[in-house]
Amino acid sequence: MKIIAHRGSNLKAPENTVSAIKQAWLDCADGVELDVRLTSDKNVVAFHDENTKRLTGTECEINKYSFNFLRNLDCILQKDSENISDKIPEIEEIIAATEDEKELFLEIKCGKEILKPLREKLADIFPFDKKKLNIISFLPEVLINIWSSFHEIKTYKLIDLDRNPSMNYLSAVNEAVKNGITGLGISGDFYRCRQMVILAKSAGLQTNVWTVDDTETAAKYHKIGLDYLTTNNPGLMRKTVTMGGC
Repeated sequence: MKIIAHRGSNLKAPENTVSAIKQAWLDCADGVELDVRLTSDKNVVAFHDENTKRLTGTECEINKYSFNFLRNLDCILQKDSENISDKIPEIEEIIAATEDEKELFLEIKCGKEILKPLREKLADIFPFDKKKLNIISFLPEVLINIWSSFHEIKTYKLIDLDRNPSMNYLSAVNEAVKNGITGLGISGDFYRCRQMVILAKSAGLQTNVWTVDDTETAAKYHKIGLDYLTTNNPGLMRKTVTMGGC
């Protein structure tokens, strides 16, 4: 089971920043998960919310401002008695910070409009191994479109079982297979997620569960053969999985 740092190591550095990515490698994560959006001038940047208020204190909608403007904002993490800050990164910086043999999960937080700029930027970034790249989204149309463009990139349909208590697991798995989606990203209580993980793996899909921060649950997922576990605390989860260091 590989450990994926949720928005980078966001307990130690501002979420979705280069410093959070680099901290994830220090915490022995196998990969990072970041949220990506499109700016008004078609730059692809890492940011979770539509609005910058929560993280920067300044209220700006990402899609209405240029990257150069957004770059002037400071993303802040208040830790103990100090503030740790970093800048909103663009995709080129994200790729550059992703170490060899590590994986990158990009959650598309907007719609299909980001796919063309993302494809063009990825094509310009060389020699990044696109086999290390995973695209995740709640929107199947985003994943189907990107699958047709990049056959070497893995795609994950996100499913929140708490928001879909009556979901038919078999139908969800069959739909992913039919659409050429390579995996499922699942959230919910362990016993419900466990059922879907086992079913998805039997259909040949990759499995990723988010967001798990307690060691007991992580150990259970490790035991059933989960492929990826996304967590806010990669260092602790790594110790759970390996019973030690990296």
